[in-house]
Amino acid sequence: MLAGCLRYILRKFDFPLAPLILCFVLGELMESNLRRALSISQGELSILWSSGISMGLWIMSALLLILPFVRKYLFIKKQKSI
Repeated sequence: MLAGCLRYILRKFDFPLAPLILCFVLGELMESNLRRALSISQGELSILWSSGISMGLWIMSALLLILPFVRKYLFIKKQKSI
């Protein structure tokens, strides 16, 4: 019943199903690797952003999260100017 309600809500708001499936498939793997990294570093969180590669991935992730809002803002701004 809960799965049916969730599916209805996701379809109602045109939410793509692929990210949700990726979340279920990769979530456990990501969590176990995070635990492993934190146990290796004795719980120090700076290991998550200490290398250049990890900083690049953090920056790309942030840009991918912000990009849809920027595109929507620019689209609305362009529509108002027409």
